[in-house]
Amino acid sequence: MIVQAAIEDTTDLNILFQLHRHKDHLLQLCATWDLAVRGIPCAMSRKDWGPSVEEMGKAHRYEFEKQVINADSDSEEGELANDEIDLNEEESIEDAEFLDNLEMSALIDEFRGQL
Repeated sequence: MIVQAAIEDTTDLNILFQLHRHKDHLLQLCATWDLAVRGIPCAMSRKDWGPSVEEMGKAHRYEFEKQVINADSDSEEGELANDEIDLNEEESIEDAEFLDNLEMSALIDEFRGQL
């Protein structure tokens, strides 16, 4: 929210560039930690303090997209690739959550065994 307010108040192009880079970095950080901290209860909703759903969606898609430009691809192929990325993203998120749950369960069992 502070970065967004600074972007809206600034007219210097150099500072705007740096603020947008900082905002993108913070979005990537939020997207990276999103799954890990999702289960932690919080009194505030993300709407009160964090990025919008659209910004988070862009940050998640950026993580799973190829970071190259292919000049030969048609727009239809690009649309199909985006659909495939969305399906792969959902599968990888489910897999990551499953593995996190397994690890957490193993840690809890180990801790209880030590008591």
